[in-house]
Amino acid sequence: MTNDADRLWNKYLLVAQGAEGIVFDPVSLGSASLTADEMKRIRDNEPQILAEMKQLGFTSEPPAAPQRDLIFDRINKLGMTGKPPRISGYRIVVTDRCNMTCTYCFVDTNTGADDITIPDRRPEWRDR
Repeated sequence: MTNDADRLWNKYLLVAQGAEGIVFDPVSLGSASLTADEMKRIRDNEPQILAEMKQLGFTSEPPAAPQRDLIFDRINKLGMTGKPPRISGYRIVVTDRCNMTCTYCFVDTNTGADDITIPDRRPEWRDR
């Protein structure tokens, strides 16, 4: 494993953080922190680490179905549709000319760049 994020047993996301790491199951949404020693043992495919990982809920056994289907099933069981039950707020940005000095403002994403110029507008907007 040479990348910052790899697949463990082709079904879990393994993220290296220096010598240590985190393993994440995208189906159950479970995760576990791994010590540097555990990361080394996983890389070396030591048999004992399989039993230890299984105790944490991570097995090397192939999934029962394609992972994509398992993830969608889990999302449906959680009642997540991708559509919010209500709109809790919205934001309209009229200008980027903000000096960000208003004491009540929470927005820290304004660029301070000039507003769009008439020549930069889309042709159908130029006469408006």
